[in-house]
Amino acid sequence: MVLGIIALIAKFCIDQNPEYFWMIVAASFLIGVLLIVPIGGADMPVIVSMLNSYSGWAAAGIGFTLSNNLLIITGALVGSSGAILSYIMCKGMNRSFLNVLLGGFGGEQAASEGGAKDDRVAKQGNAAMLHS
Repeated sequence: MVLGIIALIAKFCIDQNPEYFWMIVAASFLIGVLLIVPIGGADMPVIVSMLNSYSGWAAAGIGFTLSNNLLIITGALVGSSGAILSYIMCKGMNRSFLNVLLGGFGGEQAASEGGAKDDRVAKQGNAAMLHS
């Protein structure tokens, strides 16, 4: 899909056809939705931080195209701080960044397998009985 978007960008640069632009927008929207939908739970703050980082890198890129030093600097600051925050949160959860991004794929199968392994018998009592 990414190669298709790159090919559409090349065609758009050559032909300047607005239909190619809207096809690029639709394909990019589809990739964005498909990457974010399976992520949930405790991984969501990492994803929000990552998306914030992406917006900073995009701003820095626009700063380069407009030759605007302030936009380059602020975009780089937002992008790098978002990336650092995402890394710190992943380390705090003891997971890799790639695991957080791709962890939602196949989640149903992992949940059904994990339930059978973790069946344990609960014991009745209180803490005082355990220490005696």
